[in-house]
Amino acid sequence: MDNFEKKMQQELKEETPLSVEARIAFDNAYTVIATKNKQKKFGFYQPVFMKYALAVIVLLLLFTVTPIGSATINYFFTDIFTNHTLEEQGFVTKQSSATVNKDITIQLAEVYADDNELGLHFIIDFPKDSPLKQKTIKNYALNFALQKNGKVLLDKGTNLSQQSLNGTLTDTQYYDQKKQQLHINYRYQAKNMIHDLRNAKVVVTKIIGYYAKNDAPGYHELKEGEDFTTLTGSWELPITASKIADFKTLHYVLPDINETVQATVSPTTLTITLPKNSVILTESDYKNIYVTPLNQQVATKYPVENIRKVTQAGDEYTQLSFAYHDYDQATQFILSVGEKEYVFYKV
Repeated sequence: MDNFEKKMQQELKEETPLSVEARIAFDNAYTVIATKNKQKKFGFYQPVFMKYALAVIVLLLLFTVTPIGSATINYFFTDIFTNHTLEEQGFVTKQSSATVNKDITIQLAEVYADDNELGLHFIIDFPKDSPLKQKTIKNYALNFALQKNGKVLLDKGTNLSQQSLNGTLTDTQYYDQKKQQLHINYRYQAKNMIHDLRNAKVVVTKIIGYYAKNDAPGYHELKEGEDFTTLTGSWELPITASKIADFKTLHYVLPDINETVQATVSPTTLTITLPKNSVILTESDYKNIYVTPLNQQVATKYPVENIRKVTQAGDEYTQLSFAYHDYDQATQFILSVGEKEYVFYKV
C-alpha cells in the first residue's frame, strides 16, 4: 500500500459515517447513507425533579443516535433496501429456518446476496434464566459458517474449517424488549462474492455476550467470565434459495473525459474504477467524495465507503465503493469529488 492509499484510508477512518438509520432519523429530507455500525454510549445524572425531562431527552437520543434507537427505525433488511425493483422482485428474501439447541432458538429471518455483498439477519430467543439475558451484557456476537454442499464458503470463528475471512464483516444489533428477541444483522463484503446459495446453510456454533466495560485505551486480553460469556452449541439453518432472485449488474459511463472510467451498480454497491493518476482523484480533494442519484426531488448523498488500489490485466486502478441502494432508479448519477462534479450515464 503506497502513501497515497494510506492517506486516503486514514482520512476515511477519521470521518467514520453514522449508521444508515441514524442519518435517516436526523434528516429525512437530505439523507446521507452510510454502513458502518458505530456504537455510542451516553450517561446522564440529573436531580430527581428533572426525571421527566430527562426521559424525553433519552427517548429522543435513542431514536436518533444510539444503536438501539437506529434499530428501532429499521433493523429488517426490507426496511433498508426500499428500491422499487428490489422490493417487487424480492432482493431481500424472508427465510423460515429455525433451530432449537440448549433451549435457545435461532432463526434465519432474512437473506440477500449479490456480486459484492451477503446479508444475514438472525433472530435469537433466549430462555428466561439464560446468562445471556443479563442486563450487564451490552453487545452480542455469533460464530457461524456458511456451507454449500459440504464446503465452507465463509467462516467466522468456528472450528468447521481453517479459513479466515477474506472480506469485511460488519454487524448491527437490536434487542426487542417487547418480544424478548435479539436481532443481529451481518453484512459480508468481498470480491467475487458467491451469491448462488442453492443447497447452502448457515451453521451457528457459538453465541457471545460482551459485558459493558469502561475500558482504558490500549490493548488488553479479554477474559471469559470477566469480559464476556459464551454458549457453545450447533444451530443449522438451511437457506431457501428458490426465493432468491438474480439481479444483473448495471453499467454507467462518463463521457467527455479523456480517460477510461468504469462504473457498475449492483443492488448493494456502486463501484467506480479510475485509472492510475486519474484527473478525477487527487490527493488534495479525496476527502469529500460522494455520489448522488439524479432521480429524486430530495437529494440523497451516498458517501464513499472504501477506496483501494486494484490491478486489472496488469494495470493499476483506484476503486471507489459506495453503499448505494437506488439500484436501477436513476439513469444518471453525480460523482462529487471535493468541489468537482462528474455526471455518469446508464448504458
